[in-house]
Amino acid sequence: MARLNRDTSGYTPFGLLLDRLCKEKKISFRQLAIQSGMSATSHASIIRACRGVSTPKRETILKWCEVLQAPTEVCVDLLRAFHYTTE
Repeated sequence: MARLNRDTSGYTPFGLLLDRLCKEKKISFRQLAIQSGMSATSHASIIRACRGVSTPKRETILKWCEVLQAPTEVCVDLLRAFHYTTE
């Protein structure tokens, strides 16, 4: 069962947006990690990115968007959070 109820009080706008996308798709961060080609324990990396503690690679964010089937506008917002551009 996907863990969808998590403490988001320390999340950045990026983290809140990614969390919302995962909840909409009913996918946990662990599942997101696995489906995007990361190890199962890499969900901790997603949490750190959501808290602004680490910076995921541009390609990683794009893979998360692909897994979550996020609209282009949302992907752009996620990329902008870490100063990545889509051009």
